[in-house]
Order: sequence, then structure tokens, then C-alpha cells
Amino acid sequence: RGELDAFSSRFAPDQAIVTYCSCPNEASAAAVAGELAKAGFTDVRALAGGLDAWIAAGLPLAAPEGASPGAAVPSGCAAG
Repeated sequence: RGELDAFSSRFAPDQAIVTYCSCPNEASAAAVAGELAKAGFTDVRALAGGLDAWIAAGLPLAAPEGASPGAAVPSGCAAG
């Protein structure tokens, strides 16, 4: 809950938010999107196909500032 509170204080409830994970079925991203919607965010979506689909489509990646160079590279799905 602490992470959600911190997130809520940084973003407006009507801001577009796309959640993603490296799972092709986007299960983790969908769960997080659901939690954000329950918390009052109104424009939340899970990225269809996950990060792998984004990369396969040739779309750009950017790691967060200060992150290691490999931070935006998918590593597979930890949860089945």
C-alpha cells in the first residue's frame, strides 16, 4: 500500500498510465492497473503483449534516469 500511496502523490488521477511487465500475458501489469483503477485512477491500461511485444514492434526503450543500461531489457516472466 505504501508504494501505491507514493505513486498517487506523484500523478494526477486522470493522467494516462500504461503498466507493463515482461510477461507476454501481461498478468502482473493487469493486476497493477486494476489496483490503480481501484485507487481512483481513471485512464489506466496494461500494455497488450507486455514489454516483449513492444520490443518486437521496434518501439523505443528508455531506462529510468540513473538506472543501469540493461534496466529496460526484458528478463522473462517470473510468475507463470
